[in-house]
Amino acid sequence: TAPAKKKGSITEVDLNRVLAMQDDGTGFLIDVRPTLFYTMGHLPGAISMPQKSFPLSLVKVQGQIDAAVAAGKVVVVYCQNVECPDGYSVGKKMSSKGYDVSLYKGGWEEWKAMGF
Repeated sequence: TAPAKKKGSITEVDLNRVLAMQDDGTGFLIDVRPTLFYTMGHLPGAISMPQKSFPLSLVKVQGQIDAAVAAGKVVVVYCQNVECPDGYSVGKKMSSKGYDVSLYKGGWEEWKAMGF
């Protein structure tokens, strides 16, 4: 049998860290909001992986995530705002699959409020 995957960790990143990762290309951003919100606007370079359809949406983008991890990038999940539980929910599910995940709690609303 295959060895059990170790559980990943969940950390938090703030807006400044996300901006730094955008600048140096070390972040891999995942928008966990519903697809409609993603199509209306998202952080530059982010991929869509809606929380509501998590197991299926992970399957669709797992290759991209694995490639990012292999390249040493930090996987960052975000949702609408600090009140939105979906980012943490997806973070927990991904960490249970062995991924280290960072949660950007400010999400889309903080990003927009900063004028980006």
